Amino acid sequence: MGVGNVVMMPWADHGFDMYSMSIMASENTMNERPEVLRKFLEAAYLGWQDVMSDPEAALAIFKKHVPGNR
Repeated sequence: MGVGNVVMMPWADHGFDMYSMSIMASENTMNERPEVLRKFLEAAYLGWQDVMSDPEAALAIFKKHVPGNR
């Protein structure tokens, strides 16, 4: 995705008291690259479907690849 193209925005810093993951796209991306955006969202949703079907295996993979979360 390139350096600087992915950011985190903690919702609590903006007055939202919830746990969630959001995916945002610029208007430019939506207008100029809708097929890329559609494919990205499809892949993200399939990934979450895999996580929800076997959360223990997903957590094991996460712990293996993300330092400090063991």
